Amino acid sequence: MKKITKLIHSKLDKKYFSNPITRASTIFCKKIKKNIKYGLEGTEINRSLENKINILEKSNYTSLYPSGLSAISNIYLSILKRNDTVLLPNNIYQPNLRCIKWLSKIIGCKYYLYNKKENFKKFYKKKIKIIWVEAPGSITFEIPNIKKILKFSKKKKITSVFDNTYSSSIYNPLSDGFDISLLALTKFYSGNNDLLMGSISINNKKINKKIINSRKNQGIGVSFEDCFLINRSIFTIKDRILIHDKNSRKILKWILKKHKKIIDNYYCPFKDNFFRKKIKYSSGLFTICFKNININKFINYLKLFKIGFSWGGVISLIMKYKIKNKLYVRFYTGLENYKDLIKDINTAIFKSRY
Repeated sequence: MKKITKLIHSKLDKKYFSNPITRASTIFCKKIKKNIKYGLEGTEINRSLENKINILEKSNYTSLYPSGLSAISNIYLSILKRNDTVLLPNNIYQPNLRCIKWLSKIIGCKYYLYNKKENFKKFYKKKIKIIWVEAPGSITFEIPNIKKILKFSKKKKITSVFDNTYSSSIYNPLSDGFDISLLALTKFYSGNNDLLMGSISINNKKINKKIINSRKNQGIGVSFEDCFLINRSIFTIKDRILIHDKNSRKILKWILKKHKKIIDNYYCPFKDNFFRKKIKYSSGLFTICFKNININKFINYLKLFKIGFSWGGVISLIMKYKIKNKLYVRFYTGLENYKDLIKDINTAIFKSRY
């Protein structure tokens, strides 16, 4: 049975298609027992969302968090101790890097950055507990050697974590051998730019026990209403990603053809072998370094692309980044008609040329 069919028919409450919002701090038990649940752990609406994510991620366990960053920090706090080491890609999500820098001072752990072509020999004697993969990266879209990373992590018994936000519902890192799949549900799972949430998906019972224990001891919970909203939008996630993919490919192709003379460099994952084999669909992101145009003016002249962080929602976004002393513009193509987005970009380019 395909994922979408399982998703639609995976209901905890068979009376209704949509699970109702159940708010609770106190959860009643019919009989006295050892583990009485508290509302912070969630109700049926939470379980419904966790179950759906398990289907899409092909996981046994999923836990929910107030944001993607909250899920990231919980992974660290669940596993790391003093003098333990984390390996991070050098294209890592900056709040993730900020988090581990902070934790290194608090609990005394260490971290190292590895590059796309890393062979990991220099790390064999380190006390490594976590290796992190973010592929493609969300700005320059690097994809490291996944097979090499998994071989290294298995040999050294390192917990491997894959940030699957870019490929939400498309790629299944746990099926390839990763221990943990992390998602920022804020993006594609929400799809509407109006809520924050993250998740951790796992197959290994022992690792999940550590994750849940840390979650409980931090008093982490999520909004019942937000669970309801993601439960509604989750069914269309792949359909939306296909539109983002089409829009980004059409627009990038047009820019490279129409405005080739003003492009210094650009980043997209389309030609990478791992991407073409395992992921296949773009998240709507690509990054360009323009020349002979005023970048600030270009961004300000755009009408349909809004300036703001994040992506994965209905509306197109634009952000500016400095990479190797050059200014780059990252485009996120939303669900608007791609021809309208092309017109918007074209107008902004002509107005901002030197």
